[in-house]
Amino acid sequence: MPAKKKNDNTKLLIIAVAAIILIGIFWIGPNLKDIVGSSQPAPAPVRTVDYTTLELSSNFRGLADGLNMTPRGVIWAQFVNMKLASGTPIEEYASERVQSIGFYGVPLVAMYSADYSATSWIELHDIGYTNQGIQPVRSEGMSNVIAARPFIYGHTINVEKTRQLIADPSSMDSAYLDFQIVLEGIDVDNRIISAVSNAPNQYADIFYSGLSDACNGLMKHEMVYHLNSGGASLTSHYEDRASNSIANGFTSYDVTQDNNILKVTVIGILENVLNEAI
Repeated sequence: MPAKKKNDNTKLLIIAVAAIILIGIFWIGPNLKDIVGSSQPAPAPVRTVDYTTLELSSNFRGLADGLNMTPRGVIWAQFVNMKLASGTPIEEYASERVQSIGFYGVPLVAMYSADYSATSWIELHDIGYTNQGIQPVRSEGMSNVIAARPFIYGHTINVEKTRQLIADPSSMDSAYLDFQIVLEGIDVDNRIISAVSNAPNQYADIFYSGLSDACNGLMKHEMVYHLNSGGASLTSHYEDRASNSIANGFTSYDVTQDNNILKVTVIGILENVLNEAI
């Protein structure tokens, strides 16, 4: 039996990291800078997988597709596109957020993860081609459906509901409805890593983060917040940062607000754009 990457301890670690990256960045304690800044990928990563012949399934191109395939109730979700990550400064970081080659015996070209709680989650996997000889991963309380792309893996009850929604989108509401307000106008299909959370904090109750390659060793980081009553201070913070963006090492820094939707887009080296999430 292939080793299950997400054992209980690993799953708890992933939940903790996800919370830090997506919702805990404004709380007292570890933040995105603390977690990512300590282990930055090299500017020119050594490629261990050739993704050139692999293609994402037409129905599984980005975060919106994953959310539309999973039922409502999700508190955090993430999509990782390894084909886009290949050869970029964030390739190593991205590769640590997908199941390893040992899971199926082949690399994943894309993976979607969604949490309903710390102990209830679902994953969608794409190996980049039609299944030929892949065997399902079997473990107690978990199911793995590999009959069609993307593959489905997770707790059995979540897998069954996801199968039902994919087979009949009218059978239930999808998780996309819970995050639509921060995803409108965002090209999530062309992001290396994109994630959402709807756990509220002192500034916002829904958050989106997207990372993409900006060429020449630079990365682009988009952050979208659905602000709550404390959001004004967050807007002021980013406006102050934008006024000194060149001195702080950014080639582009854009802050816009439409009612209670705050969008911040920065371009710079990987460390800088990640640290900007505070």
